[in-house]
Amino acid sequence: MTEIIALLDLLDDENPDVVEAVRGRLEKLGESALDALMEASQGDDAKRRVRARAAVRSILARKATLVLSNYLGDEEIDLETAVLMLAETENPLLNREEIKSRLEELAKRVKARLADASGPLARSQSLTAVLAHEEGFSGNTQDYYDPSNSYIDFVLDRKVGIPISLAVLYVLVGRRAGLDVYGVSFPRHFVAGYAEPGWVTHIDAYHNGKNLDRAACEAMLAAQNLPMNDQWFARAGVHDTIRRMLGNLAHVYRQRDDQPRLTRVETLLKVIEVRKRHP
Repeated sequence: MTEIIALLDLLDDENPDVVEAVRGRLEKLGESALDALMEASQGDDAKRRVRARAAVRSILARKATLVLSNYLGDEEIDLETAVLMLAETENPLLNREEIKSRLEELAKRVKARLADASGPLARSQSLTAVLAHEEGFSGNTQDYYDPSNSYIDFVLDRKVGIPISLAVLYVLVGRRAGLDVYGVSFPRHFVAGYAEPGWVTHIDAYHNGKNLDRAACEAMLAAQNLPMNDQWFARAGVHDTIRRMLGNLAHVYRQRDDQPRLTRVETLLKVIEVRKRHP
């Protein structure tokens, strides 16, 4: 405990080399320092409490990154699990069960609407009615490049996100409601797909759950001067979905010159890329 207190106090040193050395020491101590840091985070000294809590989060975030890295190396992974793990790399104190409970409550409301839905379009609109119209989930047009837009816990709390994080929300809630909802990795604009036997539509979660038929999707692709190709309409795999989410985060952290978070994200991207080259 004595060493931890000394290290926490040195984090306020005027010499940046000293501060960097202290952070390195805390990183090396890792989980073995958690008990002492947790005690310091509840102590009487306000400055130490703040530094101790930051150190705890940093250590747990590194652990969460390692856990996700190992998981991404598996051949078969679950979208919801991977998305929650990704959120834990930024918010290592995240309560997974609370997030799952919130998703389940949204799904129950969708199910209630499905009872009166007649036809596939009406069933797809039951999902949109709850998430977009009742809850107000939509694109973050005010701060598109806020990294929080990519993490499921922040999306649920703030009800804004980017196309892929909102589409993933539609997938997680829709599947819990018994609907065949999946991700579609259109270039520059990830959407959700919904299918029933002989019928398919797409949902633009970013734009308030706007329904997109095939013609609307083709027009969106044509506007980007992209050649028509059925591969754009394929179901996005989990690894590919997470890779795209990580790619978005890497872009944001690079623009913000947030090297620690950029390194974390690039580490995870490398795991997926290695797996893709050597399945």
